[in-house]
Amino acid sequence: MFSLSLSRSFFLSQSPCLRSLLLPLLTTEQSEQLQKNKSLDLCFLRGSIGRFRANIHYQRGTLAASIRLLPAQIPSLESLHLPAVLAQLTERRQGLVLVTGPTGSGKTSTIAALIDLINARRRDHIITIEDPIEYFHKHNKCLINQREIGIDVPDFPEAIRRALRMDPDIILVGDTSLAQESRIRLARVGFDRVIGQLDDVASVFTRFPHLFETAARFTPVQLAELLNDEPGLQIVDVRNPGETEEGIVPGAQEIPLPTLTESLENLDPRVPVITYCASGYRSLIAASLLRAVGFENVGDLLGGYQAWDEAGLAF
Repeated sequence: MFSLSLSRSFFLSQSPCLRSLLLPLLTTEQSEQLQKNKSLDLCFLRGSIGRFRANIHYQRGTLAASIRLLPAQIPSLESLHLPAVLAQLTERRQGLVLVTGPTGSGKTSTIAALIDLINARRRDHIITIEDPIEYFHKHNKCLINQREIGIDVPDFPEAIRRALRMDPDIILVGDTSLAQESRIRLARVGFDRVIGQLDDVASVFTRFPHLFETAARFTPVQLAELLNDEPGLQIVDVRNPGETEEGIVPGAQEIPLPTLTESLENLDPRVPVITYCASGYRSLIAASLLRAVGFENVGDLLGGYQAWDEAGLAF
């Protein structure tokens, strides 16, 4: 027996109607995932009542579910009682926005409100990657493509790979496990606007240290010494072509950051790599990317023209 409240979550456990109610809604792939992982998140529509989000799981060896009704309308910042200053986030032309908080605190609703505001004010191409999709966004001033893991695209790496080829202006990553990897995958190619979601910012430093740790960082003086010991050292200059007019790094491969992922075959993962961009920001992203794809010995180089000149390394 269970009670149903359309304004809150309700729970089904060991109910004889559970299998007949929910299992027919699953695709073959979702059924296989439920059997394999013993848990599944999904959204479904029930007639005129509306759309529901469900977590189907097992407890004490029997099937159970937690289900909640999704609002029919996308909420506004005002209806969520959020400060108006958050609307300024939708005006930013570059950067990474993280919406954080514990489960049930309204992260998804907040992101939906921000996307809806952008949709009403700007002309952009928005791609969402969600698991599952909770709010449906209609095209307004923006073109919005909503992609659900397991339905529209098989997994996160494939979703990101394809998204990069769809000419997006904004990418929404609507799941913790996706957002932690997207920090490198999206930032490395210079996307201006990314909206992502993480459960708890503080825990990220513990759970995903590879997203924040710095690689070994060298000055030109240290590099000059290192070159004597490592003559085969690979130096990768990730600056854009226009930035190299002031001078080039001796012996470096010039691979702009946006094209780094297509140029990995030019690098040997067995040989140490030093990345360089003068400011240090892009070189750090490049170093993180190379470590993520299997380069074990990677560092980045600090210092601009003057530092190189003082170290005796001619441009």
